[in-house]
Amino acid sequence: MKEKLLTIGQVAELFKIRTSTLRYYEDIALLQPAERRSSRRYYSERELQKLTLIQLLQNNGLSLEDIRQVLTDPNGIKNWREIFNIIIDKLDEKIRLAQSSKNFLAYMLDCPAANLFQGRCPVLGREIECRPDQICQCPRFPELKAIHSHKASASHCHSSGF
Repeated sequence: MKEKLLTIGQVAELFKIRTSTLRYYEDIALLQPAERRSSRRYYSERELQKLTLIQLLQNNGLSLEDIRQVLTDPNGIKNWREIFNIIIDKLDEKIRLAQSSKNFLAYMLDCPAANLFQGRCPVLGREIECRPDQICQCPRFPELKAIHSHKASASHCHSSGF
């Protein structure tokens, strides 16, 4: 019995993507149709599984170039593990910065002012008085130091023990 093939339109509808996305994946050698008939693309179960993997990897932080390397590189297992480790490191940094932002916002909830800037919030006041080049010397906020050190070189920071 012959394997059931889906048209590009059927695959696009099934995966909730545009047909142009499937054509683009073909252009960058990420996904090839199982066959072509009369200039129409047809996809088998194998391509659908590969497309599912592409979406999973993309939803978990891999770029299309990373995915292409993972799926097509002849070095195989070594290469994809290296790529995953690099992405994990990047995600760890994003998590650290997100946690700093969360801590800052939670800290700011203690401010009694209705308007943070015009009300001269006593909680924020100390932090606003610190110029960007002195953020690392601010008396209170390690989160500001973390955000600043991510954006500028650490040589501007004078350690104040927080």
